[in-house]
Amino acid sequence: MENLPLSMSWVPDFVALMNWALLGDVISWTVEDQPDPLRKVLVIRLNRYWTKAEVPHLRVFLRLWCEANDCVYQRSQWEKRDFRALIILKGLGPKRDINPLLG
Repeated sequence: MENLPLSMSWVPDFVALMNWALLGDVISWTVEDQPDPLRKVLVIRLNRYWTKAEVPHLRVFLRLWCEANDCVYQRSQWEKRDFRALIILKGLGPKRDINPLLG
């Protein structure tokens, strides 16, 4: 993603892991800017509707990745095929790309 802040360099790896866990159902993702440059919205779109059982697992993994990369997962919502999560950055740099599952 072109305009991704350095402190969100971890997002493509996170989405790739979620795509693997969801058996390739992720068809797109984007990070939306907000008026405050330290607030971003991660949007993940599936090829099918999200199930109620999937969303809590995604939230747990997103919280882990945010904490490992000096961000705060604030809240999220899901409707049909879209999952939207508000992420608060603690800064716009340095580059952050820690995978918390690798230790």
